[in-house]
Amino acid sequence: TGTAKKLARDLSGYLTGYLSGYMADNLSGNLLDGGVPADDSTDDFGGDCAGDSTTRELSGQLALERVEELDLLVRPPQHDLNFGSDDLLVLTSPVYSGRMPEPLQARLDKMRGSGTPAIIAMTYGDRAYDDALLELADRLEERGFIVIGAGAFVARHAVFPRYAVGRPDEQDLLQLRALAEQSLARLISACACNSASQTVSSSSATPPLDVSLSGPIAAPQATSITIPSTTGCATPYITPLSTQLPEPLTGPFAALSVRAHIKGKRPYMKPQELPIYPRPDSRCVGCGTCARLCPVQAIDPRNIKAQPDKRCLACAACIHACPQQSRKFRGLLYNGFDLVFLALSKVTKSKRKDPEIFV
Repeated sequence: TGTAKKLARDLSGYLTGYLSGYMADNLSGNLLDGGVPADDSTDDFGGDCAGDSTTRELSGQLALERVEELDLLVRPPQHDLNFGSDDLLVLTSPVYSGRMPEPLQARLDKMRGSGTPAIIAMTYGDRAYDDALLELADRLEERGFIVIGAGAFVARHAVFPRYAVGRPDEQDLLQLRALAEQSLARLISACACNSASQTVSSSSATPPLDVSLSGPIAAPQATSITIPSTTGCATPYITPLSTQLPEPLTGPFAALSVRAHIKGKRPYMKPQELPIYPRPDSRCVGCGTCARLCPVQAIDPRNIKAQPDKRCLACAACIHACPQQSRKFRGLLYNGFDLVFLALSKVTKSKRKDPEIFV
């Protein structure tokens, strides 16, 4: 959970930096009329879809008013959180047993989007993320969000910390930055095209802008890609949504959804539960920090030193929060699993798993 939180902050930082750079480079007179670079080369955002008036309007749309951080683990929302199409949601989460964490479901029930673009990232302990990323995308789009970018990143294992040591590393963060920049570039392109369409349609002397695709464009892959460039304002390519998906998406950013490309299966896999729980040693002073932080209230605040009940997710949040560093996974069963994971770590060490991003 700590790594996922850091990932969210890094992702937000990359988004803010990219947006600031874009505003400085492209909306401050460095582009000629029509949004075409001065050297007549074609940029990532497509051809001549924006004139001077549209550029000014786009500048207003992209203005970053504020960045608000919500810790859904420590401070679950007590009331509904409503997001508009002019908001951008950045959501990160760890993977638990190949699935989205169960407590996250209740927290997402408090969130409602209205065609709100979202970028999601999940961390997993170098085994597999299975259906978790797809499940999170499904849950968000059921609630009115549009997942315009998604990624799965290897991180140090929460239960077996000798597994995937040092991840995410610098190479991973480069892919995180690519996820941020490519997702935001597609969003900026859609904003520019929407602004151009509105500007043109408001003029009686100018015919409507043709925003249809002139031909097929290569489908996005789970790797770093270059945003396709076409004549005019092309609608971003997206393959038809699976018939298993709930309802067709609506709103100005619906065509940006990458959910149809995210790996995973429906119905989702059944979570595999390990009967291992973190427990304190003699250093525990009964301060109650672990009980207050536990996302599923599996630690009895009246008996801190007792084993957590079966609601425990083995998320290790209590281990990292303990001021005395007294909580750990212990016991013969855990030690046996730890040896198995360590052996797997040595086998897979030469087979690096790189991040998978979907944009």
